[in-house]
Amino acid sequence: MYQVPGLQPGDVISVTSSFKQKEPVHWMLVSGFLRGAIEPPPEKWFSEVDLWKHHNWDRIQQMTVPADAKQGLLFLAPDSGGGFSTLRNTVRRQPNLFLRVSQDMTNATAEQGRLNSFFDGMRSANAAGNPQTATQRSLALANSLSIDVNGKCFDANAQQTPCLVQNTDELLAKSDSRGTAVQNLTSLPSASLIGGVISSQLGAAFFPYVGATIDVIHLLGGARTADYQYLPAVAERHGDRIQLKLNHDPTFKRPKSVLVYVLPQVDATTPPGIVIDTEKDPACISSAASALPAEAPPSLYSAQYGHGWTLTLRDADGRTQHNISIKADPSVGGFLVSAGSVDQNLFRNDTSVKGSITGHWGFKSVTLPPFTLEHSRSGAWQLDVKQQESLIAGSHVVLNLSSPVASCIGQVQLNDGKGHHLAAVVSHTSATTVTAALDLGPAAVGDGALEVQQVGLNQPDQQKLRIYQPLPGVDQTTYFAGDHVIEFGGQRLGEIASAEFGGTHFDPADLLTSAEKNDTAQFVQPDSAPVATVAANSTATAVLHLRDGRTMTVSFAVQASRPKVKILSVNPRNPASTIQLQNQDAVPQDTQLNLTLQTVVPAAFQPDEKIQIRSDLQTAPVELALSHGLMLQDTQTAIVSFVPAQLLGASTFGRLEFRVIDSRGVAGAWHALPKVVRLPQLTEIRCPPSLDSKCTLTGDQLYLLAAVSAEPSMKHAVRIPGGFTGASVEIPRPSGSTIFIKLRDDPGTADAVLLPVIPELPPGSGQQ
Repeated sequence: MYQVPGLQPGDVISVTSSFKQKEPVHWMLVSGFLRGAIEPPPEKWFSEVDLWKHHNWDRIQQMTVPADAKQGLLFLAPDSGGGFSTLRNTVRRQPNLFLRVSQDMTNATAEQGRLNSFFDGMRSANAAGNPQTATQRSLALANSLSIDVNGKCFDANAQQTPCLVQNTDELLAKSDSRGTAVQNLTSLPSASLIGGVISSQLGAAFFPYVGATIDVIHLLGGARTADYQYLPAVAERHGDRIQLKLNHDPTFKRPKSVLVYVLPQVDATTPPGIVIDTEKDPACISSAASALPAEAPPSLYSAQYGHGWTLTLRDADGRTQHNISIKADPSVGGFLVSAGSVDQNLFRNDTSVKGSITGHWGFKSVTLPPFTLEHSRSGAWQLDVKQQESLIAGSHVVLNLSSPVASCIGQVQLNDGKGHHLAAVVSHTSATTVTAALDLGPAAVGDGALEVQQVGLNQPDQQKLRIYQPLPGVDQTTYFAGDHVIEFGGQRLGEIASAEFGGTHFDPADLLTSAEKNDTAQFVQPDSAPVATVAANSTATAVLHLRDGRTMTVSFAVQASRPKVKILSVNPRNPASTIQLQNQDAVPQDTQLNLTLQTVVPAAFQPDEKIQIRSDLQTAPVELALSHGLMLQDTQTAIVSFVPAQLLGASTFGRLEFRVIDSRGVAGAWHALPKVVRLPQLTEIRCPPSLDSKCTLTGDQLYLLAAVSAEPSMKHAVRIPGGFTGASVEIPRPSGSTIFIKLRDDPGTADAVLLPVIPELPPGSGQQ
């Protein structure tokens, strides 16, 4: 009966009772048919069987559907003497009422079937013990069965399956019948419900059947007599048996309860439209269990009208495989093909296969429109090369995988090459595209592989890829037109290997990191190289080549040229000294330096231009202006005179540098000047008569010496230790009056020193 969506005139219905023992209640089974809303059915359309009588326990009640019947009903009623005629007359007096009840009960049965299918599917998902499986299963079931579920059940802390199954007051079934499921479940009049009991790992969950709407109770109240009151009953199928479920306690006192069961409608039922639509998104068929998504009404899954479904496959060469038994499954949203049922010889060629499905809807044969299927093929997918550079450690990425068999791509995961596997969230976006969403950890930098598992294949396909560090953050770019230096500010600038713009190439020079962890990096090119072909006050774009092979671009404003000068001459006036400096690039700190500078940009020196001078070992420069230390010879030439020790301090040493500051406050490039060294004051050498004895060097600030030797090769040199503050030091005996020293400020050069050598008389000679 439950496999028939509708009855036809002339159909014969056989009913037998499951009562096999004497019951305390004398039940009678009454059958009847309705002609229409306003036409009382003939008395001959009703019949009864006294089930309480022993000889009727196994009696089969046969009913033939009359030619003009619209609806069939079964009544299970306690006998009260004349009960059959009372019940028959009640129905014949109010055919419209019972016809309306039949329609509502038919809708209620359909809703009950949808909810039962949902609960059965959820219990199966719960048995698997995987929360993700439960989530996916519930969403698929809800979509297939047209049910809205409580979204709160998918919160992070929710027990998903108990929430979905037990909280039926939060479950809304989309329905065309009057009222929603939540109204039906919460507004019925009796708190004592005779309903199904779901026993599972969740424990016992009691809930009423969806049942007829509240109007059914009110309608049947209008049929109440002194002997009988009517209760709607929904059928629950168990094999070839039907069990009636109530949502109200029956009573066996007058008026006694009559259970009303509605037979399938008498109607020329048309099988619903079922389509396997694979033109835009082909389904995948393989040796593993496969799903064929279908566009179908919920009744395909919640009712048992459809049965005997068979799949036929045909390859490009015309080979076919028939009689593959399949079944409708709401958890996959279509038909499920069991594992191992498909002949793999159909997949010898890398082409799609054609499919068709036949079956029955009730007693009617059904043939679905033909469709296309794909099958798994190793290596049949590609990852966009450009997208590989989006694999940044610590970021969320979405990768597009293109494949002619995208529907066969199942699990996608990232192997980071360090023994960790990160599963992706896979979404099929089109017939040839799959997206894989990944949250990359911050430590996943390096070479890895994307592993794509296709349905039915034993091993995943792999594509090597690299997970990169985050790109450098360039917050500021400074470049002056015509310069050979570009400067970047930001984070992780050490990852930049070179920069290119305006037809020129720049290599890294200095990288500085401030306390705020912001980097400053300079990239330079030789002064002889052609300058970048970018105009002042324009916008330019630089291509930055990273050390890991990637590139990035930054746009910046080209500033007007910064001040430039040319050194015409450097004339030191060294003071007299016993120390003869061999390094032509070194000058004593009390030397007067005279610089002659010629302006290049701007065309003439401006009154407010300044010169900054510093030692490369000191950070605070000293400024010279026209009013102090800077003299113009003419508008293009300036003379700068200064003594390093006086200008920068007595402790000044190291390479001197200067730059020009223009009226905008913009600084030009640093220019190198001679190296400043500090000289000790050496006075004399005293040597004893014995040629085997060492001599004594005397003087002031001997700590400025690094070593002293009697030979230019500095062989057998005496090292002056750090922290030395003495006024004399023993040195090797010189062969004449010349010794050789290395200064602490210039330890790479041996300088000659000409000093008087004074012989010392032996003690007791009497000479002073």
